[in-house]
Amino acid sequence: FDSRSEQAAWASRLVTSTLAAARRVRKWVTPVSYKGNPCELVVDCEEGFLVREIGSNTTVLARPFSELVHSNDDGNRLLWFEFQQGGMEELDLGKNPKPLVFVIHTFLSAKIHQLQSTGTSRG
Repeated sequence: FDSRSEQAAWASRLVTSTLAAARRVRKWVTPVSYKGNPCELVVDCEEGFLVREIGSNTTVLARPFSELVHSNDDGNRLLWFEFQQGGMEELDLGKNPKPLVFVIHTFLSAKIHQLQSTGTSRG
C-alpha cells in the first residue's frame, strides 16, 4: 500500500465483501456430536443455531443469535455456547472449531450490519 488511506480502503472493501458473502451464503452446516449423538449444527443467518439429529432430522436444540451470551472453544475439537435461560451447550466438532467460530462471527457481524442499515432491532 502506498498510503494509510489505500490500506483503509482495502480493509473496508474486505469487510464489506465478507459481510456480503455471509448474507449470500445464509447458512452453514457441519457435522457435530451433541450429547453423544451424531448431529449437524446449522448456523443460519435468520434462525440462529439449530442442532439436528442425523437420520431422524429431529431438532434437538434451537436458539436465535440474540440468546447467545458467550462462546468458547478448546482450539482442538470442542465448542461451547452459553445461552440465556438455557445454560451451557457443548458440541464436539471432531476437528478444530476455529473456522466455524469465524463463520459464526461473520454471520453475527453481517446480521448486526444489516440491522443497523435497516434501522431495526430484531434479534
